Amino acid sequence: MTLNVAPSASGSAAVALGHGANATRCVATVRADVTMIREGDRGDVGRVVVRVDANAIGGDGRTRTGRMRAENLGGTLARALESVILGREARMREDEEGGEEGGEGTSVAASGIDLRALCVRPGKARWTLTVDATCACDRGSMLDALSVAVRAALADCKLPKVTMTGVGSDGEGGELEIDDDPEACSRIDVSRCGLVVTATKIGKHGVIDATAEEEACADASMSVGVDREGTICGEFSSGGETLDRGTAEAMRKLACKVGAELIEAVDAYLATAVAGENESDEDEDDRVMVVKLPRLQ
Repeated sequence: MTLNVAPSASGSAAVALGHGANATRCVATVRADVTMIREGDRGDVGRVVVRVDANAIGGDGRTRTGRMRAENLGGTLARALESVILGREARMREDEEGGEEGGEGTSVAASGIDLRALCVRPGKARWTLTVDATCACDRGSMLDALSVAVRAALADCKLPKVTMTGVGSDGEGGELEIDDDPEACSRIDVSRCGLVVTATKIGKHGVIDATAEEEACADASMSVGVDREGTICGEFSSGGETLDRGTAEAMRKLACKVGAELIEAVDAYLATAVAGENESDEDEDDRVMVVKLPRLQ
């Protein structure tokens, strides 16, 4: 994983799962905009929207199974990524509260990004984070790689200090002032955000981080959103045969174990990268993280 791969973005990250030509490669960028809170919107939270460009996946714009066109695939992947970024209660609360028109990113979840921290001024202005992700090369475990890239890009995102001045005694009017001092920027806390781990069933075995060849001969697969506590915060069917209850539970446990380990490694790297960002003598290689998980018996 490499941070700040798109300097013009507010935050960005590139992720590769695998080696050389056999690696799945994804890139995510974040654009941060201060937007006005419209009438009818929830007034004390910010907004996060994830968009996935799936046109680069497969030469004919389809998945390897040929079951889903790129535009449909992009929407499906975006919804899965928003679910783990916003937390395991996001969709439930969104249904209860009605959300906002067009839909996504309005809920306040028990886990996931703290959307209240993205409110600039209640009822007036908020941060809207638009995350654009793409998979440039799909060699297996694409959703997993995308989830790591999106989470890392959000962690790399820098939000300028914003103040509101000239507000009248009635609370109306005023203007926003954005501080261009990089030292005054704040970071987004992604520690509560999950990652996706896909467990693939091949014969009697469960495989994590499957390659394209392994996916091609798989019986079934299950993508699980996992938070840092190893708790499921989303579950997304990846196709194949219907799993019996025992097999499905075993695959969930495997995904949760690996997911918690992966988040621990990712967060340790992010903490080091952010802390050393302003050091002038920083070695560029220190901005690249390599995670090798232990083999599971």
